[in-house]
Amino acid sequence: KYNFCSTVDYFVLKTTQCLHGAIGRRFLYHSTLRTHNQLLPVCRCKTHNFLDRGIMGSRFSNSEKNASKEESLASFESLRTNYESRFTRDQSAPSTKVAWKSTEGTQRFEEPQYVIQARPLPPSSPDSVRFVAISDTHGLHDKPASVLHDLPDGDVLLHAGDFSNKGTRKDLEKFVEFLALTSRKYKEVIFIAGNHDITLDPLFYKTEWNRFHKRQLTEEESRGWFLEEIKRYPNVIYLEDSAHTTLGGLWVYGSPWQPTFHRWSFNVDRGQPCRVLWERIPNKTDVLLTHGPPLGRGDKCFPLGFLAGCVDLLGEVQNRIKPDVHVFGHIHEGSGCSSDGTTDFINASTCTFAYRPTNSPVIFDLASKKDGTS
Repeated sequence: KYNFCSTVDYFVLKTTQCLHGAIGRRFLYHSTLRTHNQLLPVCRCKTHNFLDRGIMGSRFSNSEKNASKEESLASFESLRTNYESRFTRDQSAPSTKVAWKSTEGTQRFEEPQYVIQARPLPPSSPDSVRFVAISDTHGLHDKPASVLHDLPDGDVLLHAGDFSNKGTRKDLEKFVEFLALTSRKYKEVIFIAGNHDITLDPLFYKTEWNRFHKRQLTEEESRGWFLEEIKRYPNVIYLEDSAHTTLGGLWVYGSPWQPTFHRWSFNVDRGQPCRVLWERIPNKTDVLLTHGPPLGRGDKCFPLGFLAGCVDLLGEVQNRIKPDVHVFGHIHEGSGCSSDGTTDFINASTCTFAYRPTNSPVIFDLASKKDGTS
């Protein structure tokens, strides 16, 4: 999936899927982390040592197996801690585990109020706006099995970022083609960038381009070209820490940032840097569109269960902004919906953890504000 995933790493991951028991699980954790996002490079050496010693079963004595099993269980919490530390550089900010422990008791998890789950879809009311939400499509818009070939009818299409895989010129061109098609189907298309759309974050791309691309793209070849191209479609709206009044006088605010997540674009440290961004969101926002999730809402990462969401975003959403709907993506395996009784939280990731674009779009209706005010 990524340019830093070697053939050996891929082979190791596939091999471990056939293994059983605690040793196999430990092996799978390590190789999955390595392959998924270049985490824990030391584990690659451990993994290869396991292979050299004959983990397929031919050379382990029972005592060695038991010792490895105990070692696996004892080191699991340490592995989780090391893994979690990769997601924040601000040591004054609490870990997501600590933050969630102090927040979980105040959370309500209810059925969404605005999401339409009935199939076939009921007709929309003339006094409401129908939104179709997708996210994390990763340039797979034209794949035969993609759900994006037959998007449901609606008024406004929302995309919560990661429309590309590595922000290449080809990725951008493919997404412009997708926007051209969807702009004819929907009255408006509103989207933001995500951490994979690296060329839309010029400060990040300037220093990190060689980790992703063979040649550095100029501004005119990437972000500049892309923003000029989408101007050809008046009903296509790109938001970057900005707001737009859509149909029915509803306010949509979009932001591409997420708390530090590996070495990707649109990262911001937890704590005060995050709070500064979220404090910009207007109180009158009806639909909030962010790439990263709030803490505890569709943000659990496979395989260690780490919560990648932002506690400060959750606080702003629940205590001040109180939008009708908060749409995000980023964590594919967290796709789904919940509500706290005030806001519907939607992880609209289209791709699964295995990067297959098969998760269905999420549809919701909001009543129009007839006078266009909040």
